[in-house]
Amino acid sequence: MLDQILTRQNIARSLRAGPAREHVDAYVAWLVARQYTRGSMSLYLHALARYCVWIDESKRQVGRDEVANLAAFRAHLDTRGLLYGMGRNGKMELRGDVSSVGTFVGFLVETGVATPPSRKPTIQEQYPILAEYAAWIGQHGGVRASSQRVYLVVLARLVEGVGDDPSTYTTRNVRGFVTKESGKFGVDRATTITIATRSYLRFLVATGRVARGMEGALMYPANWRLSSVPRYIEPDDVEKAIAVFDPATKVGARDRAIILLLARLGLRAGEVAALRMADVDWVGGRLAVAGKGRRQHWLPLPQEVGDAMLAYLLDARPKVPSEFVFLRTLAPYRELSMEAVAAVAKKAIRLSGVKTPSVGSHVFRHSVATTMLRQGASLAGVGAVLRHRNPGTTAHYAKVDLGMLGEVAQPWPEVSPC
Repeated sequence: MLDQILTRQNIARSLRAGPAREHVDAYVAWLVARQYTRGSMSLYLHALARYCVWIDESKRQVGRDEVANLAAFRAHLDTRGLLYGMGRNGKMELRGDVSSVGTFVGFLVETGVATPPSRKPTIQEQYPILAEYAAWIGQHGGVRASSQRVYLVVLARLVEGVGDDPSTYTTRNVRGFVTKESGKFGVDRATTITIATRSYLRFLVATGRVARGMEGALMYPANWRLSSVPRYIEPDDVEKAIAVFDPATKVGARDRAIILLLARLGLRAGEVAALRMADVDWVGGRLAVAGKGRRQHWLPLPQEVGDAMLAYLLDARPKVPSEFVFLRTLAPYRELSMEAVAAVAKKAIRLSGVKTPSVGSHVFRHSVATTMLRQGASLAGVGAVLRHRNPGTTAHYAKVDLGMLGEVAQPWPEVSPC
């Protein structure tokens, strides 16, 4: 099988004679079982051949210490100036050799040949009280997993700074933590820090660890409601961003379906990543979306969006058993993360050349609301599509209807000269 994958037989001969010869055939079978493409396997095997040359030159052996070997190989490439190269986007990127060899090392660890790397303990493992909090908020808090991860990072710093014994918590030291942490960031991140800390204090109150009402001692950062303008792009620019993806390719078909969900329905990146096959009602032409607070909503599925999703599912999606709609295009075929969906939006903006006030996926959500309002939709209708619980959140978009604002604007009173 090795000879069928590699077009250069000198590479195959080198691998069969090199320090990894005992593992090469099993490694290839392992890659095939995980549905790696022939092109990917060829790249991995070429990288492995270069790695084996270094193993020989370094007087090392392939085996139990492979994790340490990989770390030394990376340091070697860094010293030689070969670790990073210019990527397609003009930025320095990590070269493929390290990650490709890392797949081989992962195979050796999985099959018991190499010793697993020492794993860094998770926040929950480091701080048992935060593990208890995570279980509590998962059951009672209605907070999405992505938000929980952000909260735990904030609270780990709280525990490191104030301590893990809630009996020592006072209004002063908790406020001091929030003030100090918030001072490092802008108002949005400061608000998140406050929300996470208040959530943790509510957990401590509920479990009898601190006095009732302590969570109310934390004030949110000053952020005047409706003081900013929604960040959006014009409809023509939205179409340009959609048009950059070629539906004839597997990646293009997937990314076009994703960008249409963002640009036509105003879904959040996390909502797109979480879509499951069971969430699509093809007969009824609707889509189930689990939004904030894990509340499920049914949205109409426009013909254009449904066609793009169906084309991806039939022709481009890997044929693997997974409940998630959107998967990686390269093995191992896992569901996309929220960050991967956001990266699709960023790629659309970059390739289209559209100038935007922000490069994240949320700019498409704001654009949906803005377009609806300008086309005559009511604020209540916009709020229903975006699934806002608070009507005040939707009122934020009234600012983009300049014609309406012009009609209600009051004349500026003239001031008599002195």
